[in-house]
Amino acid sequence: MLIEEISKSNLSFYIISDVENFTNEIELLKTLRNVDYKTTEIEKNFLDLEDFERPKPHLPISSYIGSFNNTLILKDTGIYSDTYVEKLTSFFPNKLITRVVFITINGNESTSGGIIQSFLKGELVLHLRKIGINNNDIVYDKNETFIPQEKQSDGIEIEKTFLLTLINNVLEKILGTNSLKNFKITKYDQIRFLEFKEFDKIYRAIERHLPIINDNEISSAQIGRELRSMLNDEKKGLLFPNAKEVNEIIANIFSDLIDDSFVYLKSKKTFRKKNDDYVARIVIGGSNRTGFSIIFDKSFKEQNKNISVTKFMKYEMENELTLGESWHNFATQLYYHLKCGFEKYYPLLIQ
Repeated sequence: MLIEEISKSNLSFYIISDVENFTNEIELLKTLRNVDYKTTEIEKNFLDLEDFERPKPHLPISSYIGSFNNTLILKDTGIYSDTYVEKLTSFFPNKLITRVVFITINGNESTSGGIIQSFLKGELVLHLRKIGINNNDIVYDKNETFIPQEKQSDGIEIEKTFLLTLINNVLEKILGTNSLKNFKITKYDQIRFLEFKEFDKIYRAIERHLPIINDNEISSAQIGRELRSMLNDEKKGLLFPNAKEVNEIIANIFSDLIDDSFVYLKSKKTFRKKNDDYVARIVIGGSNRTGFSIIFDKSFKEQNKNISVTKFMKYEMENELTLGESWHNFATQLYYHLKCGFEKYYPLLIQ
């Protein structure tokens, strides 16, 4: 069965229906990620992707796109936010977009089950959900395309085998197959920092303040507590940086890029610009353990009301800003987070 293959492969992915002769993969990934990508010559068996990617933490974030039976299959990371669906919908406004969140057949009742969702024009039109016991099981098909009304339910305990059979039947109908065994999918890599051809002010600021930019392994201070204590200050920050040191690096980069009217509040890790009309902030948050964050925020008074607009870069970029196992990976992520922020949100803070 198709769901058995997906379950064994531990795959989560998107299916875009009725897409023929698609040749715009790079633009699609740019839309979804705000990141520049390059095509590779690498094709992998779709069902082997998890094992292929997992042991290689030093490589850049990769995405996979392939065509199958008049559908487009997209395997990406961090793809379960509402904004990701909105971006996919903007690119495919009239196509059925199906999100395979997870399918796990083996295991006990609390760990096995499945979730798939389909969207059309941004609206949820199909939702099949069984996860654990007494956890709001759902069988919903707005247009009865796959499941008649009498078999639908919401919040009622559903037998797992029944729901997994429904999921299997829906996926087989959408994909037009009962197996993905021979399906190969193409890899697309993010263009990394040291591969850039143009050196803008963001590039120069990152290059100036990062201690080094290469693919040598680094670990957080939490992991290297004992080893860190044996090193001098330079080596500590290079090989086992802690959250404070990384936050200071990000703050120094911002200092090179933003208007002099912003004041840095070190204790709050916040750049603030304040006048009679509004307060603008750039906040650096997070840690080595949870991932770092950059937040653009502006609050102002209008007709005696306080109005605030807050933008989290991790949601726009669909991933946390992490050390990524090397300074090169961190430089790459940081560049794209800053580029998106300065193009979209920083102008709003200084208007």
